[in-house]
Amino acid sequence: MEPSVGSVGDNYDNALAETINGLYKAELIHRRGPWRSFEAVEFATLTWVDWFNNRQLLEPIGNIPPTEAEECYYAMLGEPAPKAVQFSVKKAGFDLQLDPVDAGGYTARTGANDYDIASLYYVRAEPDILRTVFRSAYIPPNGANIARVKSLDDVLTKAIGASGEQCRQLYGQAQAEIIGQAYAVPLYVAAYQLGASKKLKGLSWATNSKPNFYDAWLAP
Repeated sequence: MEPSVGSVGDNYDNALAETINGLYKAELIHRRGPWRSFEAVEFATLTWVDWFNNRQLLEPIGNIPPTEAEECYYAMLGEPAPKAVQFSVKKAGFDLQLDPVDAGGYTARTGANDYDIASLYYVRAEPDILRTVFRSAYIPPNGANIARVKSLDDVLTKAIGASGEQCRQLYGQAQAEIIGQAYAVPLYVAAYQLGASKKLKGLSWATNSKPNFYDAWLAP
C-alpha cells in the first residue's frame, strides 16, 4: 500500500481520485491490454466512464449508478421535502406519486380517508404534541391523526398526568411505537425566515420556532 501522493486528510487529498484511477486501470487498462493504439485506449476509456457513471450499481450509495445518486442529492438540495423523498425512495424501488392539493382539498381528502400517505408537520416544544397527532379522537375529519392510530390512547392519556421519570417513559414508549410501526416518518424541521425593519426591537423566538412579538417595539 502506498500513501497518497497529495496532502492527506484535507480538501487536497488525492485519495479518491487515486482510488478511481486504480479501479480504471484494474478493470480496463490491465485487463484488456495490450493496446494497439492511443485511439483504442481513448475510445475504451470513454465507454468505461459512461458505464461507470450511468450503469454501474454501487452498494455504498444504495445500489444505484453515480449519476442517479447525484440527481437525488441535488434534488434534495433544491426541491421541497416531498420531492426529495420521491427521489430518495426511488433507490429502494418505490414509485412515489405526489398529488399536490390546496388546503381545502387536503382537508376533504384526509377526512374521507382518500390517501395512502400524507405530509404534515406540527411544531411544539412539549411532548403532548403526540396526543394532538396520534390520539384516536383526532382521526380526520376531527383532527390531525392522519395515520388513524388507535393503539396509543391509553399511554398518551396516562402521560398527561404523569411527571418525572414516569412521564419520560410513557412518551418514550409512544415514540418507540410511532417510529417502529412507521405511523410517521420524521423528515425535516420546518424553517422560518423573517424579514424585519432595523427599527423593530425586542423580537424573540418562541420554543416552537415561531416569532414572538409580545415584547416587540419600534424604535424612532
